[in-house]
Amino acid sequence: MKKTKSKRDIKINSKKIRKIKKTQKNIKQKGEKYTLLPKEKINGAAEISEFDDGSFSVGLHESGDYSQINDYGMEVQEQKDYEGAILYFNKAIELAPEKDQAYYLKSVSLNKLNQLEKALKYKKKALEIDPINKKSIDLQSKILKQLKRQRKYIQEDDKIQNQNENLEKAFLRKGITLLEDKQFKESISFFDKVIKLNPKNEEALEYKIQALYDLNQYEKCIKLVNKAIQLNPNNSQFYNLQGCALSEMSLIEKASASFQQAIVLNPNNESAYFNLAQSKQQQILFEKRLKDNYQFEKAIACYNQILNLDPDRYTEELLLLNKGASLGAINRYEEQLACYENMIQINPSNDEAYYLKAKTLLHLNGFRKSLEFFEKAIELNPQHVYAKNCRSNVKYKKIDYVLKHLTLFSKSKNSSKKLSSCKSKKKK
Repeated sequence: MKKTKSKRDIKINSKKIRKIKKTQKNIKQKGEKYTLLPKEKINGAAEISEFDDGSFSVGLHESGDYSQINDYGMEVQEQKDYEGAILYFNKAIELAPEKDQAYYLKSVSLNKLNQLEKALKYKKKALEIDPINKKSIDLQSKILKQLKRQRKYIQEDDKIQNQNENLEKAFLRKGITLLEDKQFKESISFFDKVIKLNPKNEEALEYKIQALYDLNQYEKCIKLVNKAIQLNPNNSQFYNLQGCALSEMSLIEKASASFQQAIVLNPNNESAYFNLAQSKQQQILFEKRLKDNYQFEKAIACYNQILNLDPDRYTEELLLLNKGASLGAINRYEEQLACYENMIQINPSNDEAYYLKAKTLLHLNGFRKSLEFFEKAIELNPQHVYAKNCRSNVKYKKIDYVLKHLTLFSKSKNSSKKLSSCKSKKKK
């Protein structure tokens, strides 16, 4: 643990520096010659450990601790003795030339002394070691703006901006690839790098929120999406993602409000319509109001709205599947049957559609016909246990289990559907 320096320690450090300066001044006046230690060259950067007046950091302080030396330097820097602070940072560079902090701190002092070109040199060294250090990037931008006034380094500034933009794109591409490969934790590290370079990169924020959602880290997801909304309150997808996370936390009313706001901002946001309908169904389940037809009607209306937007085939299948479940819950079996027939037209290989159609026919007393579709579901998927069980019940006329309500999808399936709809929207 770092010890807090007292005012006495700071005064002692300042006295040491004044003593060193006085000695150097006397040496210069008397014309005495001293042999200096060899100049270090780190990665080709000449004069990396010396100051303009020829003063060196050797012998400045007995401590060999890199962090402590930097701390002393910062204390002196706070006293606005920038030349004295540089002596400490030189010492730190000699102790650990592979670390970036001392280079950055020295460039700060040089900038304060208006030695811009030298400050830029040490700042560049800091960025060579850590290319995404926000403080170094900001200081570099500040120095270059000052140099621009002298009509210098305009091309240098543009080049650095391009480099940062290229880094952003490269990190973002890598993060997206890892996200698609379901390596969620690894993808977040790359999205963090993009956000560190550009905190306003909405695409990186959005993908990071999705990765957190996939990791079931809903509280972190909410925290980040709230920050993103503050950054851009007009981004429809941020509200959509906020609603998804709130829904998983069983905050259904708040989730519905988020989905509705997403639709207000973008009336063509398909995934928001889909998720709003899902939240209405969840609201019924969580509040134990399965007989509340009005809520199911609202969910069905949402599904109809998005179906009118001409979604892709995969999304249309999901919509018909869930619309059918809502219709069945309020005993509108003929319309429910039509949903599953449409699913079969879209995808004749969908075994679940045949199974659900057969179950719906049981409600309409079509026992013989339902047997045909249970057989078809088993033909497409021999491992379909529910279809096999239902077929046996129909064959032996054990239908006393009367299916009053269709099975709604589990929480995990709902989660995957929400995210799938978000991703399908992006692919468009």
